[in-house]
Amino acid sequence: MFRLITVVFTVLVLAVSCTTVMAEETNPEVRALLDQGWEHVKLMHIDLGNLDKAEALYAKALEIKPDSVEANWRMAEVLFKIADNKPMSEDETTATFVKGLDYAGKSLELEPDNAGGLFWSGCINGQMARRVGVLKALGKVKAAKKDLHTLVEKYPDHRYATISYAILGAIYSSTPWPMKDMDKALEYGQTAVKRDPKLSFASVELAMVYMKDKEYEKARAELNRCLEVKDPTYIWDSTLKNWPKAKQLLEEIKDK
Repeated sequence: MFRLITVVFTVLVLAVSCTTVMAEETNPEVRALLDQGWEHVKLMHIDLGNLDKAEALYAKALEIKPDSVEANWRMAEVLFKIADNKPMSEDETTATFVKGLDYAGKSLELEPDNAGGLFWSGCINGQMARRVGVLKALGKVKAAKKDLHTLVEKYPDHRYATISYAILGAIYSSTPWPMKDMDKALEYGQTAVKRDPKLSFASVELAMVYMKDKEYEKARAELNRCLEVKDPTYIWDSTLKNWPKAKQLLEEIKDK
């Protein structure tokens, strides 16, 4: 009898954990809108206008169900991508990031420590700090580290954990002393690439860690490997951001 209770309890815990990790929406109408929006996000490298279409679909989903955890973090995602990719003024970019951060925060209020909310909160804070310089935004750096560390600790097998390792590597290599830690930066960067060799973002970030350590041959090798991947994990990010960045970095270190 005790064993049966234990088994049932374990199954319930696993079910709750899975819900928390993915925070997947089950309302059929909202689910359909979120899936349609994601299909547009995956085409952003073909036309950035797809991000606007995704945002509109997510807005409809939130009208139907404002307390949808997934709809909130997906809105945070698309606003991050809009701010990070579309040409806008600095004020517009900042406002869009802040709006995205609000949605990520709402998802975490609804479901504390859900993976989507943690990831996009960490991403937005990290990117806002990178844009203005970490010395001017140490509060955002700390917030990003907290969210991303929580994610990799709670959900080590989640796809967002892999990207989080790459971001943490970038943070630890870019922050000033005493937050700067090149050993951790290298460890996290290598972990991300090992977990997903086709994640071009991880390759670029690891290469930049190598460059800061003056390991130019290792940086070149990783950047060239990144450019040779034919089927990257996220073709949209590779096309718009990571492959151009890899080519730029190779040009910067060609004589080093």
